[in-house]
Amino acid sequence: MICIRLIREWILTFRAPVVLYLTVTCSIVTLSIAYHFNKSVDLLSWLVASLVAWFTQGFITHVWNDIYDWLSGTDKLVDINKSIGGGSRVIHFFYRNDNVFKHLRNHIPWLAVCTIAVYYFGVVLGWWWYVLLGAIAAVIISVFYTAPPIQACYRPYIGEFVFMFGGLVLCNTFIYYAAAHTWPSVAPLLCVVLYVTGYLFGLGMHHMHDVYPDLHADRKKYTAISWLYERTKDTKAIVNKYFIPASIIGVAVALMLCSMGIWQSLVFIPLYLYGISWIANKCKYLDFDKYPEYLETTVPMEIKWMKVHALIGLIFATLLAVLH
Repeated sequence: MICIRLIREWILTFRAPVVLYLTVTCSIVTLSIAYHFNKSVDLLSWLVASLVAWFTQGFITHVWNDIYDWLSGTDKLVDINKSIGGGSRVIHFFYRNDNVFKHLRNHIPWLAVCTIAVYYFGVVLGWWWYVLLGAIAAVIISVFYTAPPIQACYRPYIGEFVFMFGGLVLCNTFIYYAAAHTWPSVAPLLCVVLYVTGYLFGLGMHHMHDVYPDLHADRKKYTAISWLYERTKDTKAIVNKYFIPASIIGVAVALMLCSMGIWQSLVFIPLYLYGISWIANKCKYLDFDKYPEYLETTVPMEIKWMKVHALIGLIFATLLAVLH
């Protein structure tokens, strides 16, 4: 029973579907980008750097996010029976009180052991400096996304466009270096930006789940989505002022890459253009004051986007790897 409970806690805490989508597929796309522009890659070095990224982005980010969301009161209002999953579900299931730091205490030692092991082998094998720098950058970005004093997720657009978007680009720049042993030039960096742009859509949809809890918590949490909705009470504003700018970034980068001869980037244009019309149509029927009823629309939206975005990313990676 103890073993089953531990496994269940880890699956919920790691948010396995989200981690696979957010970190693993992204590092695979980055590996393919490195191979396309350099004709060869160091797979072992890439794997070490990717493992560090998976631990930090897949674990530290979510653990700290869950703890501070619980302390602020947001996750105490979440309907865990309709949410996709996450550390807040662990708190609800196993720690039904405010002693949420027990949640951190139980899991961080395992993370520390794994991270130290990765660092040790990185030093022994001579990869230490960029693995270490990448890990430090990832930890800083991950922790301060929700932790004081920055708490970027409480600052509209800063959390999404600077910390999440910028942070993923930075982390994957280190992963690119690990694979290619050279820093990316403009074209490969734009390829990373092109795929990471899709996460702006995914994070926006994810934040749509929490509009009601965010605005009714002990301390209001202002993501770009909740901030726009509180001020306008209009879901059209969310589409026009969040998703359309994200789409413009994606399409513009795809066209820039195409002009550089990277025609594979065109596979993202239908995704980012169709995404806008699809989201706009779904938003017509959303009322964020009716919680948790609106989760029946927003949760399937996010799941569908994760699957399609990851699929397009893997198609892009395959085309880059096969067609030089």
